[in-house]
Amino acid sequence: MTDTPISASGGFIAVSVDENFLNYSVWSGIPKPDMKLRSWLLLRHLTEIAELSRTPGNPFHGRVDLGRIGLVGHSRGGQAAAMAADHDRWFPDDPSLAAIGKEIRIAAVAAIAPTDMPVDGNRAALRGVSYLTIHGSRDADLQNFYGDQQYVRTALDGRKDLFKAEIYLEGANHGQFNTSWGRFDLSMPSGMLLNTRDLMDGEAQREAAAGFIAAFLEAALNGKEEYRRFFSDPDLRQSLAAGAAVYGRYESGDFLPVSRFESSGVRTLRDGVSAEAEGMAEWTHAAVLNRDGKSRGYKGLVLAWDADARYTIGFEERYWRTSGPKDVSAVAFSLADLSHELPESGAYAVEIGVEGANGRKASLKLDRFGVLKSPPRVRFTIHRFLERRLENGKYKADVEPVFETFIVPLDAFEKERPGILSDGIRSVTLRMEGGPGKLMMDEFGFYPDGP
Repeated sequence: MTDTPISASGGFIAVSVDENFLNYSVWSGIPKPDMKLRSWLLLRHLTEIAELSRTPGNPFHGRVDLGRIGLVGHSRGGQAAAMAADHDRWFPDDPSLAAIGKEIRIAAVAAIAPTDMPVDGNRAALRGVSYLTIHGSRDADLQNFYGDQQYVRTALDGRKDLFKAEIYLEGANHGQFNTSWGRFDLSMPSGMLLNTRDLMDGEAQREAAAGFIAAFLEAALNGKEEYRRFFSDPDLRQSLAAGAAVYGRYESGDFLPVSRFESSGVRTLRDGVSAEAEGMAEWTHAAVLNRDGKSRGYKGLVLAWDADARYTIGFEERYWRTSGPKDVSAVAFSLADLSHELPESGAYAVEIGVEGANGRKASLKLDRFGVLKSPPRVRFTIHRFLERRLENGKYKADVEPVFETFIVPLDAFEKERPGILSDGIRSVTLRMEGGPGKLMMDEFGFYPDGP
């Protein structure tokens, strides 16, 4: 769990559940039902709070909104929070939890540098819950961005009141999200071999996490839409990051996906929607990999080019007539720079272009709507010789893919070329100028009324 404070000034009742007695022991090891115990313990605390809220004379009496509960966890606690929100997968017949999902509703989960290990062959798959995950680029304990896997497994079911978000903080480690674990993410003596230079200041790291979690809970539990902008707006997102570079991914429940690029075919994305590329050395749908070279459990579109290139998604009229949204206000997609995978790479810029059904065209620089940043490179140990040797070769790669979401309002193209969208959209194009370069795209689609 985490000791990051959540202020009660916004009307929150904050309860810290100490699960440290379940942590690893050099004498006994982690108990085998560790993760189930953690999630079950969270749920039993909720049922106990519900009982206290019904008890006259108790400080909780009549003061707990059991339909608006958020869980926050750090590391194993982050996974436990997600498992608790998906409780039926592990505790379908536990009579002590009968009120969970009925009287007691978990509406939001915030996971700080969470684990994502299988438990009884299953992982949490969230539905009807808003989700936030925060991870640090210099996490030497959980070197892979496991919260990203839970993000993808969180289904919003078209509900505008729900959203999910990722925050990836450059320079943040695992331990400094709380005040106890510190700058060394491995126990001694291995911890002495970790490179702790250029870590975020511990207080700044906790302040950044607290700011994002507070904004998340205000939006997810109190329904304050303006707080979502701290996740969808790159400038506001950066304002909470205590000077560190921040990477962000975001999706609202009213997002209308065109393609998540999970199929093998690259030319036909769905009925009435096709794709074409020009100048690409590589154009494929491929698994998103972690630092270990293993799949994160989903795919994206890989584009690689030597010089200028373009990728276009085209829409036939029948798509808009049958399955496409009737009105759209923004186009959205997530990008991850993969240029580090190339033998040689060069600077490149991205433009986004729209062609209307009437044949009019307009293009805008993508950096008007956010900067596509290269993911941070990290040397985890004090000497490169140790990178593939410490902890059984734990640090296999110095960089991992990090997605950032771009939300581009269509009225920006209308201002550039009045009347361009009067008859609808024929195509959306990404143009790459310069290179060589490589990137991955995911979650291409539209918003009906903005993010």
